[in-house]
Amino acid sequence: MQDKNTEINKGIDTSNIFDDFASDSNLVEEVDKLKKESNKDKFYYLSKAAHILQSIFWVLFFIFIILFSYIYIQNKDTITNSNALDPLCIIFLWDIQNDDTYCSSISSLNKKYTSSLELAKKTQVSSILWILEKVYEIDNFTKTKEVIFLTDKSTNKLKVLDILEKFDNIKNEFNSVDKQKIQCNAITIESSKNLLSMTCTAYSAWYERWFKWYDAWDDNYIKGTSISIANSFLNYISKKSDVFKIEDRQKVFKSESIVWEKTDFTNKTSFNLKLKYNLK
Repeated sequence: MQDKNTEINKGIDTSNIFDDFASDSNLVEEVDKLKKESNKDKFYYLSKAAHILQSIFWVLFFIFIILFSYIYIQNKDTITNSNALDPLCIIFLWDIQNDDTYCSSISSLNKKYTSSLELAKKTQVSSILWILEKVYEIDNFTKTKEVIFLTDKSTNKLKVLDILEKFDNIKNEFNSVDKQKIQCNAITIESSKNLLSMTCTAYSAWYERWFKWYDAWDDNYIKGTSISIANSFLNYISKKSDVFKIEDRQKVFKSESIVWEKTDFTNKTSFNLKLKYNLK
């Protein structure tokens, strides 16, 4: 009887039917995954979203700090020639020209260059004021007392103005850089003889280094005094003018010192000028 039970027990498989499932690792992982997903609820997703938003916040916060620092430094006009900014100077100035030893903010450079520009403007204005005064005098040549008298008394005003304009042109062409070197007054016109008479003065500053001596074939530069300038002007009229011809050219000249007078020149030479004019 015992032998029969033994044979029956041998025929029954006593192994666990779940052992095959336990041996499959993929199945175990899938089961674990299903368990985790079943445990997830809305608080889990809220927690994940909070972590993501927190990360975004810190990123934006650091970007804000960097931009705020950048704008603050650029707007601070007291940050100039700073060696602390020098390693990052390319970020602050890019390709802007910087003459400082170290880096400076845009505001400080703007303040510096604005101040330099204002100083340059004031210097330039001071340098050209005396020139503007002389230009104004030259431009108003036809408004002097002598010219007004001539235009009022002459029976042919257009002719007088034409004569004076042509003489003024040739005088200005003689020295276009410093037109005050030749000044004329006491102008009279004898219309019956076509004569223009006046008293002129040539001015020089110490010993003139360069001015033109107008020749028939060439314009050469020479050195001289106010006497030389007076003769150069007379020579220029003789060689270059088609309208005027010198009558009774003066041959004796004298140079006078004007060092103590309020002028940029040091010597002057006065001479009488009588011109025969021919208007075509």
